[in-house]
Amino acid sequence: MLKLIPFVFCFLYILGVESIYSQSKNRNDKIKIVSKSLQTVTYLPIIDTLLPLQTIHLVFHIIQDKNGNGNLVKENSDHLLFIRKVINHLNGMYSDLKPMRLASTSTFIKDSRVQFSLNFQEDILFHKDSSYFLLKGNNPQYIGGEALYKKYILTTDSSIYFKNAVHIFWCGKGGAFASGIGDGRYIIMSKLLEDYNLDKRHWWVAGWLAHELGHSLGLNHASRNDGCDDTPNHNDCWNGSNCSSNMMDYNSELNSLTDCQLQKIHFNLMKFNPQSNIHRALVPLRN
Repeated sequence: MLKLIPFVFCFLYILGVESIYSQSKNRNDKIKIVSKSLQTVTYLPIIDTLLPLQTIHLVFHIIQDKNGNGNLVKENSDHLLFIRKVINHLNGMYSDLKPMRLASTSTFIKDSRVQFSLNFQEDILFHKDSSYFLLKGNNPQYIGGEALYKKYILTTDSSIYFKNAVHIFWCGKGGAFASGIGDGRYIIMSKLLEDYNLDKRHWWVAGWLAHELGHSLGLNHASRNDGCDDTPNHNDCWNGSNCSSNMMDYNSELNSLTDCQLQKIHFNLMKFNPQSNIHRALVPLRN
């Protein structure tokens, strides 16, 4: 690690975010050099007590069949309560991270300083549309996520604030995928009603939504070459002492993020990465 305190503050000043670290002048701040594979990237240090809380604007689109069946419905108050529990659990996951189960060089950071906002009066939309009810990634039998995003977002007469949100399309059947790494436009999810009917397992829905939002925030799967030295190489397995607990793997916990992963997230949210647009979904700070 390089102890370059003057460089850190000069760099932050130039980028106009020096106030975030104004309280840390007497701390032993460091530049974190993170490398894996062919490139070395310099990220800002994670000081969770000084980071501003970054809130991401979400919009839920509930895709029903043409008769309004096969998914949650607006008229059922218990369905809306289920969505509220999903959001609450999602925010709890990102604010109450757990230590990595697998050995890691990462410093444990409990609070990611990322939360998600969903206006329950305006940001839950219901669409009767059998064409999109059964949606799978690149399967040519189904219309892709880009067409779905174009129909309900790009071609609508909506505000910039609405269009720049991360749009979560809950289809009746299919898989789950994000529009891209660091791409905050949309996420495709499915089987919301099925999970509601299976003991109303909001925690399960929140876990996989947290994973897909991790992609939107700029994270790859941790079991692969994800650009972080503190995510140990491993084979995905569901549960056990040799299995990962990282949110960006496929496991039963999904409750850990490393220092490097959080650096990547905040690097993108602070607009330092020109290849990421996730910062557009940030809820404006209010005094």
